[in-house]
Amino acid sequence: MLCGQAHLKLGQIDEAIVCLQKRLELDLSNAQVAEDIATLLMHGRKYQDALPYLKHCEALRGWTEDIAYSLGFCHQELGSRSEALEILQRVISNNPKMVDAYLRTALLLHDMGRYQETIELLDLALAINPDSIQLLHCQAKLLTYQGMPSAALQKFELLEQMHAPQLDYLIDHAELLAHVRRGVASEAKYLQALALEPQNRRALTCYGSLLLALKRYDEALPLFEKILKRHPDDAMTWLNMGNIYGAKRDFIRANNCYRKSYAINPNGYEIAGSYLYTMSFICDWQEHDRVLRTMESDNTHTASRTFPSVIFENSAEANVASARNTIKGKFSPTYVLGDLKPYSRHEKIRIGYYSSDFYHHATVMLIEGMLRAHDRSRFEIYAFSLDFAKQDGYTDRVRALFDHYHDVSRLSDGAVALLSRQLEVDIAIDLKGFTEGSRTGIFAERAAPVQINYLGFPGSMGAPYMDYMVADHYTVTPENRQYFDEKIIYMPDCYQPNNPERPSAGQGGDRPAELPDSKFVFCSFNNTYKLTPKVFDLWLRILKQAPDSVLWMLKTTEQAEANLLACIKAAGMDPSRVVFAPMLVEADHLKRFVHADLFMDSFPCNAHTTASDALWAGVPIITRSGQTFASRVAGSILQTVGLQELIVDSEEAYEALALKIYHDRAYHQRLKQTVKDGIAHGPLYDAETYARHFERALVEAYELQREGAKPQDLDVAQLQNAAFA
Repeated sequence: MLCGQAHLKLGQIDEAIVCLQKRLELDLSNAQVAEDIATLLMHGRKYQDALPYLKHCEALRGWTEDIAYSLGFCHQELGSRSEALEILQRVISNNPKMVDAYLRTALLLHDMGRYQETIELLDLALAINPDSIQLLHCQAKLLTYQGMPSAALQKFELLEQMHAPQLDYLIDHAELLAHVRRGVASEAKYLQALALEPQNRRALTCYGSLLLALKRYDEALPLFEKILKRHPDDAMTWLNMGNIYGAKRDFIRANNCYRKSYAINPNGYEIAGSYLYTMSFICDWQEHDRVLRTMESDNTHTASRTFPSVIFENSAEANVASARNTIKGKFSPTYVLGDLKPYSRHEKIRIGYYSSDFYHHATVMLIEGMLRAHDRSRFEIYAFSLDFAKQDGYTDRVRALFDHYHDVSRLSDGAVALLSRQLEVDIAIDLKGFTEGSRTGIFAERAAPVQINYLGFPGSMGAPYMDYMVADHYTVTPENRQYFDEKIIYMPDCYQPNNPERPSAGQGGDRPAELPDSKFVFCSFNNTYKLTPKVFDLWLRILKQAPDSVLWMLKTTEQAEANLLACIKAAGMDPSRVVFAPMLVEADHLKRFVHADLFMDSFPCNAHTTASDALWAGVPIITRSGQTFASRVAGSILQTVGLQELIVDSEEAYEALALKIYHDRAYHQRLKQTVKDGIAHGPLYDAETYARHFERALVEAYELQREGAKPQDLDVAQLQNAAFA
């Protein structure tokens, strides 16, 4: 015994266990030694090893609530829920005032999905132990987990009345207030927590995250810096710092933070994807291949957010697996609003569009023509604006496209879903998916009887509550269909709408100063985050074989330009072969676009809106199509204007086609004429026809739901519903 105690004082747990085991072998009737061994094993999380000693102790002493509680604890940690529940319930029956047993049983019932029993148990426990702060806190937390924020807030308020300012209670309360978008109240709780313990890591992290969500970036930074002073190897704090700098569009600092986070924990939650995404904004590709391999080899699909997976991985299977993981981890339905009760049939079908981009943004620019063409005799159109900060001169113009406009930026996801239900929106259309400013939680709470993933996110959301996704037969093929969890609305031509009333490129303006005269102009006006070193190397190979040409690119950041020029020099090429175009407003950008001869697309994430821009300006596009939705968008657009011949499926074919167009100027002129004819007479910019097709699908989805039928794939070209007969 003395030997074991000595080892314990020295912190040598394993050695202490060995000594106690030898002592027990000498005297098997010593129940205290058996209990001590079990306690040390449980302390080391060796629950399976602890069980025989606990049972031996029980055999010697008979049943006691303390040993039974430990047995229940071990069974629960080992996943033997039924055994654990039976034991713990007996403990409670024997001692109704044993708070720890209630806490452990409540957590067990919650994990088993028996939520009502959990609440009832804690109500009973508090009736017997009304002064237990632990029980009330447990109830508040479990109500939070179960998606019952109002009830949880009431419990936290009771905790306040009991004068329980413990740190964990304050932080949990603050997190819940932040979740329901009560930022001022949440901030007050965090400040109260930090007054108790200024260096508390969790309080600093959560408060910093709140300030990030509130876009108070300069106030959030010092909180994370304070953590890093004491914990410089905290990968998640470096990730949070990167998130702040990324939101500030300071990509150099963001990249440095993500690099440090990745160096500490390359497989950490969302680290690799964030790092790869940000390095691509500035074309700092030193670790590109390594980080991409981390993402591609991640079987858990947690190393990246869903959007970077869509941009960088040519795998529809990986895209949807990442989406499903995001839904499971962040956006599971809580059912707090209950089942959606059937609405009466309205005079007009009520369509809700949900977005944070109701300003001069690509998504709204695409759908403007379709929204204007909506048949207002059949449809009533609602806008739900999710972000108060994103407004500009275009916002008022956007508002005029809707019958009703609701700024819901300050409402919680549940409150937005409830408002949608109160307005009896028939079809909720998510224009964001997993892109910046998305609010997937709204749809998790079921905002409408029919919910559709549309346009903003180029892939499946992997969410059981998203009923449909809008696509076409090129973007979703028989081969990749299995990787889209939604039912597909197949548009007859291209899934992408366009606005025929956008500014005209006309004959173009003066030739931009950066372009040399009499040179063939290859161009790429995609954002640099879609550019990969592999694609850029391909473009440089093409330039080397096309000596009388330049590559015209969009200048997004100073650092991206500098890094790309360094790549050109490293390839032994004259840096003047690549020229950069400054950012311009839409009308001026389209007028200069006409001076390009051939648009070279990116891969595996194609040009989307930019592809439509190029064709509108009369510029042919070459694109490579892959397995994913994002890698097939430009192909869909080209097919719609009759230029399937410009779609390839390999680097080699891409290179050969670009050089063929460069060398054969007659072929180039024929392609330009096909673009012109396709835009003038084809369906890509026919907003009226697109709107009728889209409405046909909406009516079919609406009628299926009203009939009680499950969602099903809808091929719009084959629909013959009565509303459009």
